[in-house]
Amino acid sequence: DVIEYQDEKSIMTNLTFYWKAFASMASGETAARRIAKMVAIEKANQAAQETYGTRCKALIETISSRADDFTRTIKVGEMSLDKIRGLLEEYGQFKKEEKIRLNDEKNAVSAALASIQTKMKSSGRPPFEPAGDQSMPVLEEMWLLLCLQGHAYEDMLQKLLEETK
Repeated sequence: DVIEYQDEKSIMTNLTFYWKAFASMASGETAARRIAKMVAIEKANQAAQETYGTRCKALIETISSRADDFTRTIKVGEMSLDKIRGLLEEYGQFKKEEKIRLNDEKNAVSAALASIQTKMKSSGRPPFEPAGDQSMPVLEEMWLLLCLQGHAYEDMLQKLLEETK
């Protein structure tokens, strides 16, 4: 009802009603914004975890494949001197280019995991534990294997080169 003249009490009652109605709407909007923000953070964390898993798995597969390349055994007289030199040159290129790129990717994957762990901790979430085949210990173990097999392969080629001369 619209009344042309309202007394002071009526005005205060109406103002109180409007204030409460608008205040409850504002708190509802605030809660909705907070929930939306939490959902966005959770989605971003989930995407980062999936990206980490994909990158880590791909890197482990690449390192494993390259480590397998260096398990080949070559006997004296099996290859020409030029072929042995070519293999040594290929390995040298691997060390100068691909190994550095793989190490950079290993460091980037490690940094991504640290970032995820920090974000999870700061938002009060439990720590992210990657799947066993995507964990940093597995990645570090594969990296060590690559380094050891690469050195053994290079030593074998150097020895063959000396014995073939």
